[in-house]
Amino acid sequence: MPNSVSRSIVLFHLIVILNTLPSLWSAVYQEYTYEDHGDYLRITEYSGEIEWEVFVPGEINGKPVRVIAEETFIGKATGVIHVPDNVTTIEDYAFVSSEVTQVYLSSTVSEVGPLAFSGCWQLDEILVDVENEVFESIGGDLYSKGGETLIYVLPSKDRAEAEFQVPQSVRIIGDQAFYRFQDSSILLPLGLEVIGTESFYGSELITITLPSTVSEIGKFAFGSCDSLGAIEVDGSNQDFSSEDG
Repeated sequence: MPNSVSRSIVLFHLIVILNTLPSLWSAVYQEYTYEDHGDYLRITEYSGEIEWEVFVPGEINGKPVRVIAEETFIGKATGVIHVPDNVTTIEDYAFVSSEVTQVYLSSTVSEVGPLAFSGCWQLDEILVDVENEVFESIGGDLYSKGGETLIYVLPSKDRAEAEFQVPQSVRIIGDQAFYRFQDSSILLPLGLEVIGTESFYGSELITITLPSTVSEIGKFAFGSCDSLGAIEVDGSNQDFSSEDG
């Protein structure tokens, strides 16, 4: 009898817990598959074919779309993408290996996974609504508002300069910001303090010089940089030094 009572109590509590969990189910709207998370929607797949311009819906059946999930646009030939108001989050790999050429981020976007555009070799520009309080676009690349953090640099963009110059405002180079970057030379500014995890992973850098102000370097910051021959460090740097590159 005691065991039976205990099982009944456990079952009761399990039912109560399940009833308090938010409903989660998938549905299809036009070319989009999405999950319903109760008070918001998460788009998980785009089934459209070749499109010159795609306008992601900001709401479906009166419910706001908040998230563009990983691999939503994987491999798609989508051209220009408009991310609308209501969307706050773009997850890692959301556009992986797609042929997107331009992305417009609305004022509500506040989180972009560092690998959201991984493998987007046709991507030439990320533009951000001027009213966005978290991000801004500088030269088509993605930065934090005010330019203190460099978030993502387009890896294969045609640039007029032979050497990519990180803006003087930058204090932090974010995780995977230069992931598989194809230029061979990058000039880091005096004032830069932090280089994030895998910041230059897989890039085609040949040489790079760390300014005196760099005090933190994340794991595998220069991982798989097979062309990198030397990492030079400014002689007045108090935290790092270079010996034979």
